[in-house]
Amino acid sequence: MRTALAVALGIAICGSTAGAIVWPGGDDGGFLTLDKNAAKCEAKAAKNWGKLWAAILKCQGKLVANALKANAPIDEQACENAAITKYTTKTVTTDCPCIDTLNNAGIPEAVVNGNYELISCDPGGVQIASLPDNGAVQITGNVPTTKDILKAEAKIAKAVAKYVAGRLKCHSAAATAYQKTATFDDPAEEACEATNQTAFETAFNAAVTRQGCEDLAGIEAAVFTQVESAASLNFCVMN
Repeated sequence: MRTALAVALGIAICGSTAGAIVWPGGDDGGFLTLDKNAAKCEAKAAKNWGKLWAAILKCQGKLVANALKANAPIDEQACENAAITKYTTKTVTTDCPCIDTLNNAGIPEAVVNGNYELISCDPGGVQIASLPDNGAVQITGNVPTTKDILKAEAKIAKAVAKYVAGRLKCHSAAATAYQKTATFDDPAEEACEATNQTAFETAFNAAVTRQGCEDLAGIEAAVFTQVESAASLNFCVMN
């Protein structure tokens, strides 16, 4: 109890003298600020970034659904470009200028492109990269061979989007709490993230018509790397 109290007080003192502290815990990147406007700015930026991840996943989902139906090619890249433009336009960083929206905007597309085989992986389907649709050449994975697999993988993709948004929400809640109290509640943040992860795993396992190649552990590892370890992309104010 004394150790925990000392840690809490140490964090509070550090926050009150320096204004911001390096995010405690060791698994998050970034900083926690006492500046109210900056904290609100970071939370809004993080929320918008989560929406961008969802939009990119949705664009790629439309691509594979269209391919399974053997419809005319679509411009998947235009879909992603529109989502990126919406993110950069709506994410105002006046009170948190350390957030590089142009840099952040390209990350979800690159990560989802390079890891889509974790979701859409039917070995019997054609490679997504071989499709004639604009933007398809950058995307890993295969087109599902049945409607049931397509529906299951679409549910998984939607769950991934919620999983990313949930982690970002946990970070924002922790940052907001610190801004208000000048103390960091690591157990509360960890509990939030654990609840979010359980919800994702439940949704993944509920997609019972999936092919079987979908990679739960791989998805969680990718999200951890891009959202947890790289929290400094959205939580970076140092005053």
